[in-house]
Amino acid sequence: SYWAAGRHGRAGTEHPGTHADPSVERVRLRIEGMTCNHCSGVVQRTLNECSGVASADVNLAEGRAVVTGTSIDPAQLVNAVAELGYPAALLEDPPPAPAPK
Repeated sequence: SYWAAGRHGRAGTEHPGTHADPSVERVRLRIEGMTCNHCSGVVQRTLNECSGVASADVNLAEGRAVVTGTSIDPAQLVNAVAELGYPAALLEDPPPAPAPK
């Protein structure tokens, strides 16, 4: 049927983002000193140019960035942002929520 085969007629295909790809890494950064959209844009472009990065999402209001890709070097990300003049540090992922009882 249409629904069983998926929207594009291929059985077993998933919508992008439905399941996490175990080979994709996610690195979270805290970035200080960004004061405007230009600042966050420069940081985002710089992160996107780093080796292995598939995407970088910089949040100016929170002073944070989430970088995804494969074979990412977190130290390279921190150093690239620091070279722009913005102190950066890795953020640990929060622990998983406890299973409901």
